[in-house]
Amino acid sequence: MMSYRSLIVIPLMILLGCKDYALKEPFRAPNGLYGYKDGEGKIRIEAKYDEAYPFREGLATVGLNNKRGLIDKTGEEVIPLWYDDVGRFSEGLAAVLFNRKWGYVDITGKVIIYPKYDWVGNFREGLAAVRLNGKRGVINTQGQEYWSMTED
Repeated sequence: MMSYRSLIVIPLMILLGCKDYALKEPFRAPNGLYGYKDGEGKIRIEAKYDEAYPFREGLATVGLNNKRGLIDKTGEEVIPLWYDDVGRFSEGLAAVLFNRKWGYVDITGKVIIYPKYDWVGNFREGLAAVRLNGKRGVINTQGQEYWSMTED
């Protein structure tokens, strides 16, 4: 039977022995490209991107050859580097810019709302503001549109 001391000491030893492998800010390598290191300075994602941004909610925007996408903390592309820009996720969808039009993809990279809008906002309570051809409106996460009666 374990003593009360063991119940406290063992978890404390494990906690103190754990190393910080959280990915930090991107680093720039001598080749001019960006990658990611952990808290100990060990390279976890090789420097192969033209641009890289800090991780938010487990994902980071990266760019290569003027295209952007999202990677996870293993370096796996969650959203392929196909887009001109990628926004942050809100309610399970990320805004993507493709051929000067905005749409949304889900966490698997599947296009949920085809890029056709001139501007889009983040989702909040199931709705996002959009603009298309001078008209303002909102859409839901399935792409159903509700348009204002007035134009910009």
